[in-house]
Amino acid sequence: MKKILVTLAITTLLVIVACGDSTTSPSASGDWFPMAVGNWWFSNMEGSWTDSQGDTTSTWIGSFDTRIIAEVQHNNGFLVSERRAYRTMTNIIPDSTWTTVDTLYHYFQQTDEELRCYDNLTTTEYKIYAKFPITLNETWSHNDSTGTVLEVISLSETVNVSAGTYNDCALIRETVTIGSSQWITDHYYHRGTGIVKNIMSTDGMHGTIQLQSYNVQ
Repeated sequence: MKKILVTLAITTLLVIVACGDSTTSPSASGDWFPMAVGNWWFSNMEGSWTDSQGDTTSTWIGSFDTRIIAEVQHNNGFLVSERRAYRTMTNIIPDSTWTTVDTLYHYFQQTDEELRCYDNLTTTEYKIYAKFPITLNETWSHNDSTGTVLEVISLSETVNVSAGTYNDCALIRETVTIGSSQWITDHYYHRGTGIVKNIMSTDGMHGTIQLQSYNVQ
């Protein structure tokens, strides 16, 4: 069960990696989520979880290759940015190792007020990953049934990753309740770059995703 929950949590985290805006977006808001077709971000991830006795039972390593491949029309008549993400994840436990490779698609719309993520081009349900303008201490929930809560924790974070050092990053904390567990993910955004780092944690589990290289127009 824990293996399944970790996979779900990483998938949730992946949705936000390099999310962006449509071409009709206000530039001041769009700077946080650069979304021109052809933009790409490559990130590495690593993490581990432990059993109830405190012994390490599993680790994972992997990478994300996310690209903006098109601007398409949602069935409700507005434009969205189509994001394709390749995820490679290797799981290592004492008696076995296995690798999974997935391709995921998501669709982003940015209005004057918020950044929305749709799972497909027909659903009217969406997640809200940012409220504009990004304001310290503001909180909100997704427009869905997950009970996810997000909060702007800081607007002045410094982040060091392989892609470089980024100052004045926005830190948006996402809290998801899954059964009796609470999953907390810190998302670090840099204006003009997009998301540069994620830190995910819950009881007995910790993971990070860090930007390695990117191309933003």
